[in-house]
Amino acid sequence: VEKILASMRTLSEEEKEELHKKVRENTERMLTIHKQSERVKKPHKKVHGKIAFRHLAKIVGSRWRNLTPEKKKYYEEIA
Repeated sequence: VEKILASMRTLSEEEKEELHKKVRENTERMLTIHKQSERVKKPHKKVHGKIAFRHLAKIVGSRWRNLTPEKKKYYEEIA
């Protein structure tokens, strides 16, 4: 990446503009292809199906808030 950036710094304004033009054209081409595709987004599947992540996070947060200061200190030290 550093080599690319260093080489870009030596480009003339005309060369930079040409490079930007190519990037814009390529981006537009890729967006057009993406919009025209008939790909259907698959719905997210639960891997384990036992507990939702949001529910798990609430349980963990609740347990953390209810820990004694000594236990919190222990876990913070090993983290």
